[in-house]
Amino acid sequence: MLRCLVMEMKHLAAARRGAAAFEFALILPIFLMMLCGTLQYGVLFYTWNVALNGARNAARAVAVGRADAAAGETMMRNALPPWVLASSGGDEGDRDCGGGNGDPADTGGYGPGGCGAGNGNGNGNGNGNGNAGGGNAGGGGGDGITAEVTDAVVGGEVVARLSFPSSRATFLPLAPMPSTVSVVVRMVKEA
Repeated sequence: MLRCLVMEMKHLAAARRGAAAFEFALILPIFLMMLCGTLQYGVLFYTWNVALNGARNAARAVAVGRADAAAGETMMRNALPPWVLASSGGDEGDRDCGGGNGDPADTGGYGPGGCGAGNGNGNGNGNGNGNAGGGNAGGGGGDGITAEVTDAVVGGEVVARLSFPSSRATFLPLAPMPSTVSVVVRMVKEA
């Protein structure tokens, strides 16, 4: 009788383990989708915050007279994270920010130098032989990124606008997203 009871207990324990594995298999895909969606929104909000800070810095530089509108547009573009600037085409390289350290032979990269250090024309901040070329700052090139700064007279309003497709700021399309990420910063032009 004791032997029969022990056998029955082992059988029930095995059945419980199977039920737990089955329940885990049912819940795992839902849990992973929720986790990936949370990470996706986190990356999107981080990217939006970085874009907002870039637009704010560019508007401030134009408002106090440290930069003109074109330089402000370049500042906004350079402030974006590398995954937003990454080229979607195959032959354009892996970044859209130009050279790394001001060396004309440097085509950019993720190491020292990077986007903020220069565009490969020898002085660290012009149009060089890097991946960006020259026409992406204003209305945006074929990459969908639009950076625009409107300058004003003293006492007028300086407006910095930056937008890009949200698909550049997300890694998996698991949750509904807006089609574009946009920021607008307005400041009063100072003397």
